[in-house]
Amino acid sequence: VTNAIYANTTHISTYSICPDLTCDFSQIGRSEFDIDNVGHFVVDVIDSVKDYVELMQKIFDFKKA
Repeated sequence: VTNAIYANTTHISTYSICPDLTCDFSQIGRSEFDIDNVGHFVVDVIDSVKDYVELMQKIFDFKKA
């Protein structure tokens, strides 16, 4: 996945800054935006700790209390 993400970054030729756009990164969830002359984009805020714990539980045999 990391290599695929990096490969996509090598094709970026421009980017836009939207100073008036606000996204609450303290809340887990999805925010969708439509920006004139730019297009539609989505911001997904995830709980990385939850994802990490779920991954570790698949890799290791944690004893349940």
